[in-house]
Amino acid sequence: MRLTLLLLISITFNVFAKTPPSIVFYYNDVDSVRELINYDRVVVNANLITDKQIQTLHTAGSLVFAYLSVGEYDGEILPSTLASASPAKNENWQSHAMMLSSPAWQKHLLAEAKKVTKRGFDGLFLDTLDSYYLFTDSEKEQTLQQQALAKIIDSLYQLPTHPKLILNRGFEVIPQIKAPIYAVAAESLYDSYHPVDQTYHKVSESDRNWLAGKLAEVKARNIETIAIDYIPASERERQKDAAQRLLDEGYTPYISDGLLYEFGTSTIQPVAKRVLGFYDSQYGAMNSSQCHRMMAMPIEYKGYVPDCKM
Repeated sequence: MRLTLLLLISITFNVFAKTPPSIVFYYNDVDSVRELINYDRVVVNANLITDKQIQTLHTAGSLVFAYLSVGEYDGEILPSTLASASPAKNENWQSHAMMLSSPAWQKHLLAEAKKVTKRGFDGLFLDTLDSYYLFTDSEKEQTLQQQALAKIIDSLYQLPTHPKLILNRGFEVIPQIKAPIYAVAAESLYDSYHPVDQTYHKVSESDRNWLAGKLAEVKARNIETIAIDYIPASERERQKDAAQRLLDEGYTPYISDGLLYEFGTSTIQPVAKRVLGFYDSQYGAMNSSQCHRMMAMPIEYKGYVPDCKM
């Protein structure tokens, strides 16, 4: 049986001078943490990483944050206990915008946060903080939701582990929050991704100026600002240039694909550690193939990840 190997050439780290710690937002399955340990801070879907992998990242010196959607429920069907707490839908992502003032939703969020912080996560990445704008028209309604949002964020910090909190936008409520804010992130400062048609676009100058102004207010509070822009992983040089521009402007950069399924560029360039091998399934399953039996051990010994494909 033939065994074909495609070796991926490692990319040298590109460490910028006087840089903040690197960060990765990675929402794909975590089959190995070999790439993730390159980053100082790791944001992942808590359902796609094991406790052992979290411990490995800690051993490598990485802080690990769990993704938590605060303003939306991303399941297809709302549980009966939450059915009355969702007045609108986010059509871009096919998720349910939630009423932050709902006791049922607040209880749900706190239960989810307790569950992940008990597993050893260092902090929480709080997403969809502005989704209440999908169903609030009046200033009075918006103020009510903003007050509830600030209360939710403060209650998350009061969990026994006092998790570090990274906010995704939420600019209007920052002055109301009593808990310490670890960092504030914002997507699409220069480059955006449209999930409906899966296309990449440049951000308009007016939108960019508005967002830059909001981030300047955050910086004035001595809070780290993280800028997340979207450029396909196939365009590494563009990613590198975009990250450098953000860094020069005083942001912690992260540039990746629109779904955050790839290892993107931060203050470091990702190091390719995958070795691709092929096997013929007519001779048996992957775990009994020569690709697995003969390639895996020496490849893993060298610090790489074997990836056997049919």
